[in-house]
Parts: sequence; C-alpha cells; structure tokens
Amino acid sequence: MSAYSRSSRFCFLLLVPILALALSCSKADQPKTDAISITSGNNISFPAGVSSQTVYFNASGSWTATISDDDASSWLSIYPDHGNNDGSIIVAATENKDTKDRRAIVRIACGTASESISVLQKGCSPSVSKGYAELPVPDKSNSDYYYGTLYANTVISGKKVRNYSFCYDTRRHNPIWVAFPMHAIYAEGSGRSKNELGNDPWMQYPGLPVEEQSIIWDIGGDGFMYWSMTSSILSGGSWTKGHLCMSSSRAGAGSELNLQTFYPVNIAPQSNQYAGAGIFGSLWGETENLHWQRGTQICQDTLYVVAGCHYADDSNIEYDACNWDLHSSYSKQCVMPTHQYKLFLRTRTGNSGKSVQECSVNELKAIGFWFDSVLPAGASENLSDYAVSIAEIEKKTGITFFPDIPPEVKQQYSTSFWGI
Repeated sequence: MSAYSRSSRFCFLLLVPILALALSCSKADQPKTDAISITSGNNISFPAGVSSQTVYFNASGSWTATISDDDASSWLSIYPDHGNNDGSIIVAATENKDTKDRRAIVRIACGTASESISVLQKGCSPSVSKGYAELPVPDKSNSDYYYGTLYANTVISGKKVRNYSFCYDTRRHNPIWVAFPMHAIYAEGSGRSKNELGNDPWMQYPGLPVEEQSIIWDIGGDGFMYWSMTSSILSGGSWTKGHLCMSSSRAGAGSELNLQTFYPVNIAPQSNQYAGAGIFGSLWGETENLHWQRGTQICQDTLYVVAGCHYADDSNIEYDACNWDLHSSYSKQCVMPTHQYKLFLRTRTGNSGKSVQECSVNELKAIGFWFDSVLPAGASENLSDYAVSIAEIEKKTGITFFPDIPPEVKQQYSTSFWGI
C-alpha cells in the first residue's frame, strides 16, 4: 500500500468522529420547539347563568392565558393565567342578563406557539319558565349576594350535569345556601380528591376576587388556611370546614365534579366546640347519611337538597387565612353563622317518572332540619328532635325554598316518611 493511500485512510478515519461530534453539537444547539395543544376541545358553550368550565392542555414549557377581547373581561375570567408545562385553567362566566349571546376568545400561548378557545355564552330566555326544582328564590335586592351554578361531567358516562348552585354573601364571606340534586348518576366515581401534597384540594373560587370570599386555602403556602376561634359564640373549640354539598356526594378522585366541592362558596364554618362534644358534627353527619351514605332516599326520581347558613346577627366575627389564632397578611373579618339548616324534597314513590313540579301534594314528601351552629353540652343527639317544616325555615330565614311545589308540602316534617 502506498504512503498516499495510508495517509488518505488515516484522514478519513479521523474525519468520521469529527463529523459525528459536529452533528451532535448541531442537534444540541437546536432551540427547544414551543408547542401547545388543547386536549379538552377548542370550544366552550355556557348557559346564561353563572358557569365555569375547565380547559385541559399540553404545553412544552411556560405558558400564559389571556382573554383576547378587553370587553369580555367584564364577564369572563380565567384562573390561573400562567404556569409551566401541561396544565389546566378554569374559565368562568358571570350571569348573562341580556337576551343576546356573548362571545370571546381565550388564548393560551407557550413561547411562539398558541392555541385559541372560542367561548359562547347564551343569552337569557325572554320567556319565564320554571328553573331547577332545588333553587330557592333569589333576593335581587341584596347586592352582597352572589349567585352561581357549577357544571361538570359525570365520572364514567361523561354527561354534563349541574353540580350545585349557591348563594354566597360577599360581605360576610360565607355561604347563604347551596342547592343540589342527588341521583345515581352522581355516584359513578369513587374517592376524594387530593392535591400534590396528599391534602384536601382547597382552592379559590375563580368567579370571585380573593377579598370577597373566605381564604380557607393555602394562599401563602405557609399553612394559614383556617378561621380564627375567638368569637363569643364558640366558647372554646374551633371552626372546621364543612361541605354543604358533600365531597362524597360527588365522589371521583381528581374529577372536576369532586374538585368543585372544595371551593369556599360550598364550605360553611362548622363548630367543633369542646363543650358540645361534637354533637353538631354528629347530627349534621346524620343528615348527610340520610341523603347519601345510607342511600335510603336515592331513587329513580331525583332527590333535591338545600343546605345553608343563617345569621341571626353579625356579632360573631372571626378572621380567615389564620393558623389557629395567628393571623396572616391576608386575614380579614368573616361573620360566622348562628344557625345551619338542611332541606329535603322528593317524590314519595321514588319512581313516578315525574318532576316534582308536576306532582300533587300527596305525591311529594319534604322535611327540614334546623340547628344552632354551636350546641351546648347535653343537647339532644336525636336527629328527629331537630326536624321542622320547610315553611318554618322560610319564616326564620326570609327565603322562599322550592317555589314550584304546593305550600301544603312545605308544612310536612314527618320523620317516619324519611325512615328516621
């Protein structure tokens, strides 16, 4: 072999790793591709009432979410508006009181890539029609009251259903009532949602600013997520976070149906007073057993439930965003309820195939329960001792419940009808 050939072969062998190194460096130097894709669909349709929906997406890096039309920001909100990698946002709409539809574009951008979601909210109907059977009559004269209805998909069948409706007092920073239906379709899932730390996923309701709702989620990341416990009504003990629409009534770990029950609009301060030895919690648990865990009242027809808080006076003040009695920079005054109540309505047979609005007096059964928020030691632990008529609770609260049923039904409170 000639010296020239040996030299050429040597140069060629030397060139191969150099080229490979150059190619690998070239690939490493290539910038990361920005990418984002919506996995839950690029269209949202809301009814005229207050509504919210979760949008899920995949992103290759940090992202931001914006509302393209400035005018739409007056009725549409998004939360959160930024994050990293795959995630979700909640898009919430206020009530549309106009008969005209409203439209907006929500844009999610990841670097140079972006995706758009078209939002349509229907206008309200010009005609008067009967609404959901469980809805109390709203008090339109009270500007402190905020009304909403949340919707979500059922866990297995994927059917879009109303989760619960609510009236929230933005001055007292606590609920007035939460109304919801109970039916087998809500029982498709199992388990309770948890956050990334394995704790209950308390979170801000996206339809209200922070200053108008009780801060009972870890807003500062330091554990200040409870009410203080100094009001005269409490006399020892503490306030716990009580679901009005139970988390187990909307079972399905990680599902939107279950996660929505952890908003402050669905959470009432409930006493764990030492002197009361947990009597309130035991009795309230019995009412929850009545409509779900025991399952005796779930039927082919729908069971309708309203749970709420009453404020006989506003002197019982606590602070939110606390850790026991330690306040945070976010803490503000909240009014604690003096009483709590729960109402039930359903058909007597449970399989009439009729709506309650279509039923006669003898086809319906109803009952109410009325409790002091703090029960004294020695108070009765028999649930039937707290049974009252819906008419009596209407008199105490000034709220009209189940407006489409005959008034005679609201006089009922036979515990035997309900297996108590």
